[in-house]
Amino acid sequence: MEIYLQVTEIPSRQIQFRLESGTFENFSADLDLEDYSDGTLITYSVQATPTFPIPAVFIQQALQLEMPKNMQQMRLCLSRDNC
Repeated sequence: MEIYLQVTEIPSRQIQFRLESGTFENFSADLDLEDYSDGTLITYSVQATPTFPIPAVFIQQALQLEMPKNMQQMRLCLSRDNC
């Protein structure tokens, strides 16, 4: 699978991912950010339709594997303020 996304940030509230191109008919994801204790609560929603048949469980597994790396990269990027 291949996917290129446009990323839009609503500062301190949400990060939106929208399909630019790739092997999906459509793809959108939203990360919602909320203050929580001494940190931030992140909730997300994803909608994806690949251009070829693939069981949803494979997409879910891919997201679960990639999400921690993506979150770590976002933390680094935000801490450096040079994304």
